[in-house]
Amino acid sequence: AIHPTPADLLTQQLSTACRNREIAAVKIGMVATQTNIRAIIWFLQHTPVPHIVIDPILHSSSGAPLLESKAVALYRQQLLPLATVITPNLSEASTLAGQQVSRLDTMRSAAEAIHHEVSHFRTAKERPLAVIVKGGHLTGDATDILYDGATFSIFSAQRIPGKSPRGTGCRFSSAIAAYLAQGHDLRESVKRAKEYLGKYITDRRGQSSGE
Repeated sequence: AIHPTPADLLTQQLSTACRNREIAAVKIGMVATQTNIRAIIWFLQHTPVPHIVIDPILHSSSGAPLLESKAVALYRQQLLPLATVITPNLSEASTLAGQQVSRLDTMRSAAEAIHHEVSHFRTAKERPLAVIVKGGHLTGDATDILYDGATFSIFSAQRIPGKSPRGTGCRFSSAIAAYLAQGHDLRESVKRAKEYLGKYITDRRGQSSGE
């Protein structure tokens, strides 16, 4: 079941969390409702944040929608343009790019298409924007593609055998934000986040086998 946080409570949480603090990075995942999107947009427009990582949670792994249909246009045209990094998985990239994304070549074209659309709605053109299409659901190696509007960078790791713990895509995006907050550049942040995630998966599987 899904019970979205009411927008007024979300606004209070954001205000309390950021009071008397300098925010180095923000990571946004599931937002669910149109009112929550408006609250987050207001917060980002009134809080200077150098790094805004958005993991576009649009539906569950079973396909259930996790974003109100009436909120989709606002999400794509006003929230995503505030991001400096967008991290869709293959399914989310397919939805945002309007094409089936299942191979490296389509990951590249989807990253370009998403970057182009989001750039079109941006008002702060000078702020950096990058799209990282996460390839955790590919067959073979786990390969992610980063596109910054000019060049592509590929980050690949050998797939770890066995069943992955839940939430690895969210954890990866959060790790990228954390490394950016520490002062690393984007490529180094992605590299470190991928290494961290590999260790996390290995450790969790070791714990499971020990049980």
